[in-house]
Amino acid sequence: MSLPYLPPFHWLPMKYRIEYKLALLGYRCFEKSLPPYLSHSLSIYEPSRSLRSSSEKLLRIPKTRTKTLGERTFRYQIPTVWNSLPSSIRDSSSLSSFKTQLKTYLFRKAFA
Repeated sequence: MSLPYLPPFHWLPMKYRIEYKLALLGYRCFEKSLPPYLSHSLSIYEPSRSLRSSSEKLLRIPKTRTKTLGERTFRYQIPTVWNSLPSSIRDSSSLSSFKTQLKTYLFRKAFA
C-alpha cells in the first residue's frame, strides 16, 4: 500500500514507528537509562564461550511458551528488533546519532 503523504513529511508508517520506539528502548538498555520495570525484564546477551558475537551489543531473546502471546511482549519484542539492526547502528556513540541513523534505516526499509 502506497502512502504518498508520508515521505515528504519524513513520517514513518505505523509498523516502522513501533520498531523505532522499540529500538530506542534497546539503546536505552545499554545506556542504563530504562525504567526499572523494563530493565529488569531485559538482559544483555553474553555467550557461554568466546564467539565472534561476544563483542556485539546484543540482547538475549527469551524463550516463550506460547507463540501468539509470548512474542507480543516488550520482553520479547525489544531484543528482537534491537538484534535485527545493523551493527553500525547499534554501535552509535550518542543517542542523537542513533536516532538519526535509525530513522534513515527505517525510512529506506519502508519506502524502498
